[in-house]
Amino acid sequence: MRSRAALVLVPLAALLLSGAYAPRPPASAFGPGERLVLDVSWLGLDVGRADIVIGAAVTRADAAAAFPISVEANTHGLADHLYGIHDRFVTWFDPASGRTWGNHLDANEGGKSHSLDMRFSAPDHVVVTNELAGAREGWEREVSPGAADLASVLYVLRARALDPGEAFSVPVFTGRDQWMLDARVVGHESVEVGAGRFDAVVVKARTHLTGKLASDRELTLWMTADAHHVPLQLEAQFALGAFRAQLVDYASAR
Repeated sequence: MRSRAALVLVPLAALLLSGAYAPRPPASAFGPGERLVLDVSWLGLDVGRADIVIGAAVTRADAAAAFPISVEANTHGLADHLYGIHDRFVTWFDPASGRTWGNHLDANEGGKSHSLDMRFSAPDHVVVTNELAGAREGWEREVSPGAADLASVLYVLRARALDPGEAFSVPVFTGRDQWMLDARVVGHESVEVGAGRFDAVVVKARTHLTGKLASDRELTLWMTADAHHVPLQLEAQFALGAFRAQLVDYASAR
């Protein structure tokens, strides 16, 4: 698995979907102290784990507040010997506006390390990207208003009502490419994961990724049917094989 593929799959293990400029989520939906732990499998084999934690809110000069959301992903067992992935991705998300401030990645993939910084500037939404340990210098790009990264997009989704039949799209920026994620809510069902059995809302989405992450099927995401919309399970069929992330442990916001 190439480094760029891993960079996309790490947040996908925890998320995926949203709509631009969603309303402010209920105070109880998520917040500092919340933790999600997901086991990740590929082609039916247990390959790793993703650990997602929301930190204490921080502010900046314009008085906006954002939560740092940390995603740590680690392979284990045979997968770690074949292509070890040990990544930490932090995104800063403002729940009041549904906007992403920016993110930072420290990655060790296949024995090679690199870092990546992105800053989503307002109000023109120019993204400044700086690869700290690579050949590229910093660069800028215009992105669509409301663009999110692959980690914060989960929290935009959780702020939506997710009523059956609801359809929405959001621009997603991965660091090099921007594409529209098209999603729809298809209904409710009971689902059993490592953390237990839950009533869930089911969301299907189509991405526009290319290469090994191209998918000829819709992704399916199960989330709790209550106001928290806790991610329970994600299934996807990529060109590189079947992928699943499943919740095994959860701690609510303090």
